[in-house]
Amino acid sequence: MRAWLLIDVEGDPYEMKEKLRSVSLSNALQLVEGVMGKEVIVHVEASTLADLNSALQSFAGTPGVTGVTTLMIRPA
Repeated sequence: MRAWLLIDVEGDPYEMKEKLRSVSLSNALQLVEGVMGKEVIVHVEASTLADLNSALQSFAGTPGVTGVTTLMIRPA
């Protein structure tokens, strides 16, 4: 599964970009694409929908994250 996310952050988005790179996603991989305003764009690759959902929850639970919006989900 592939997904592109828009992650709303509080504080400095460039600091949050680095913080999001270090989030452990178990069975998924993330590529932090860039910053747009107070949002960080992230590409996630996961083996299953359950792994993708777990990754979304991991991002949502990161301190400084105020929201996670899924832009697109594609089967691998």
